[in-house]
Amino acid sequence: MRISKFKTKKIQESLKKLIKSLVENSFLTFLELLLIALIIGGIVFYQYGILAKKSPAEISEKPFQFQENAYQQLLKNWQEKEKKFKEADLKEYPNLFKEIKEESPELKPEQNEEPVPKPPEPKVEGPFQEYVVQKRDCLLWIAQRFGVTIESILKANPQIINPNIIVTGEKLKIPKLPD
Repeated sequence: MRISKFKTKKIQESLKKLIKSLVENSFLTFLELLLIALIIGGIVFYQYGILAKKSPAEISEKPFQFQENAYQQLLKNWQEKEKKFKEADLKEYPNLFKEIKEESPELKPEQNEEPVPKPPEPKVEGPFQEYVVQKRDCLLWIAQRFGVTIESILKANPQIINPNIIVTGEKLKIPKLPD
């Protein structure tokens, strides 16, 4: 059963004409395809939405029982996790850079070098107020909040070795502004 070359050419030509007419009348083709899609969608909806048998909801034989033991265990686990989280949040970590700086001879100035002159230190006088460092605080924000300079905070708190590292929960002395 061979298809002759004549029939294949005829089929190809008719397909080309069909495609050409569809392209030339693309808006009508779009409307026809949209109509076909709506008809098929309506049939599917009718079959599964309207003709589907509605079954009554099944009622389980046993009603739901609240399990007090499981709730207590869950509550205990949450409390333990919360306690560990708070302990980790308030834990003070050692300053690793302090030990390295003290032990490293290359970080110490050589005997021959002249010491670099330091800028004048701000004078910190008068009473202080205490501030507990909060999570995500930095010295710049604290200084701006209290209207003082970072240098005055560092002068009042000699325990701060690196001004870029302050620990949450650390107590700082903040110089009070004169009235």
